[in-house]
Amino acid sequence: MNKLISSLGFYMKKYKVAIFTAYYNRENNVSESISSLLNQTYDDFVVVAINDGSTDNTLSKMKDINDDRLIIIDKDNSGFVSSMIYAINKIDSEYIAIHGSGDISYPDRISLQVEVLDNNPNVGVVGCHYKNIDLTRNKSVEFHNLSGLIKGPEMAIQLSMKNPLTQGEVMLRRDVYNKVGGYNPLFIFSQDYDLWTRISKVTDFFIIPKVLYERYVCFDGVSGNVNKIAIQQYLASVARVNSFVDNYDINVLSVFKKINDPILSKRLIRLNVRAILYEKVYPKDLARINLLELGTKGLFFNLLLNICRLRRK
Repeated sequence: MNKLISSLGFYMKKYKVAIFTAYYNRENNVSESISSLLNQTYDDFVVVAINDGSTDNTLSKMKDINDDRLIIIDKDNSGFVSSMIYAINKIDSEYIAIHGSGDISYPDRISLQVEVLDNNPNVGVVGCHYKNIDLTRNKSVEFHNLSGLIKGPEMAIQLSMKNPLTQGEVMLRRDVYNKVGGYNPLFIFSQDYDLWTRISKVTDFFIIPKVLYERYVCFDGVSGNVNKIAIQQYLASVARVNSFVDNYDINVLSVFKKINDPILSKRLIRLNVRAILYEKVYPKDLARINLLELGTKGLFFNLLLNICRLRRK
């Protein structure tokens, strides 16, 4: 039987590996996604599945899975980052593995990542190559961004340009996670980018040169929504340049300060073109970031977006 703990529960046993995965309204994907974790060739692990206040049958689908290696946390909706912080603090383990909502981990993912961490004490984070399955455009692409050992300073340089990792395919040492303060709750998106940037200052990384993970892009996920992408890119820029976040007591999205990041500006221009071509609803956060980062260019794109919106009514 699986173990169901409430928002007030605390599970005392310590595991070698705890795999954390959070779901919100994923009734069509949750069973297959969790099964891919329970079918790992490695055996010293627990799957911690968080039902983040789903309003569909996600929780009942979780409960239908009969496996004592599955711990279910049922809690009110608070978003991915808050749910991860909450669960990671509740379930103790030497290694922390992340698994994205609805994604698939290949059977030998966990065993190969544990092997790297066990044999390389200087490595704090291990990823792998992965396959990105874009449901919005019905295509699949394999990503082989980096391979092998990447020293912390080298990874920091990579991160100053872009994020070469997602978070669903990653395993890390809990002591490294704790050393840098874990996930920053300010980053409702790009939380992995922020975490890797801080971790690159204290440890090395390793990327297994093998596809061990399938990542799915959904229309209701971050990658399928222009407004969410705008916020994601803004927060990625905050993480990349570390421009003004020096504590956890401010809300980044409530202040929206100018960053002066040329990478963000270029990505915003491409995002505006996409919004003009495909969006029917005015993306309000994209508009706010436009005006802040692009200035007169932002005004131009906002005008075009409004014209398109009016014509589509």
